[in-house]
Amino acid sequence: MLSQDQLDEFDHSGLLRLPGAVAASEAGTMRDGIWTYLKDHQGIERERKGTWPVTTTPLSGFQPLVRSGVFDGIGNAVVSDVIDDLLGRRLWRRERGRVLVTFPQPDIPWIIPTAGWHIDVGSSHPRAVQLFVLLDDLDHQGGGTLVLTGSHHLVNQYVASTGLAPHPRAIKSTLASTYPWLAGLLGKHPESDESDRVRRYMKEGEVIDGVDLRVVELHGSAGDAFIMNSDCFHTGVPNNREIPRMMVTTMATRIEPPKNILA
Repeated sequence: MLSQDQLDEFDHSGLLRLPGAVAASEAGTMRDGIWTYLKDHQGIERERKGTWPVTTTPLSGFQPLVRSGVFDGIGNAVVSDVIDDLLGRRLWRRERGRVLVTFPQPDIPWIIPTAGWHIDVGSSHPRAVQLFVLLDDLDHQGGGTLVLTGSHHLVNQYVASTGLAPHPRAIKSTLASTYPWLAGLLGKHPESDESDRVRRYMKEGEVIDGVDLRVVELHGSAGDAFIMNSDCFHTGVPNNREIPRMMVTTMATRIEPPKNILA
């Protein structure tokens, strides 16, 4: 069960870290399953770096591995209890999951991108959360997802003030057109100096309409999990480390409770 401080943190930032939510040994078993699958289906071997792909996008084609149930442990009691606290006990359903693997890209500089920022739901209520589980130790600049913490509040304000359907592209365009700080982050008027972007968006952050905004990088130890309000903007980044980024992600969506029907 989440403490009040954790609930407040999630409400404030839209992101909550759960250290060791999945046992490191279980995360290792999941990681081994990915390597076995990569070797059998794509000829990519853990010990032969010459077989590793150099690509700017995460690998795909893991659906058969996901269906095998090897990642079902990401929905353990610890994680499920947290989602219960956020969405309501037994009032949500979870997708099976997606594998996120990004191999090292040593020739591509690590940046805070201007492209790729998106939200996955868009609502006036936190009706869905996204779970990320690290399957290996993940260092800074190792390809961990970037999250614009606090941005779910701006999304909710947009929906409440306009009464419009929460179309993610329209929300992004409107926010970038309205606020210069977001215009720079989301690509409408990007800065040319990448070091300035790190300072501006990760170290300093900004307060817009009373909302604290800051870019946060997901990184930590194998088995750590992150719960993100799905109305937060987030994006992928290059992997400048020596090992692949291996994560599993899934969405938990709130469902309406059944109505009592009186005879």
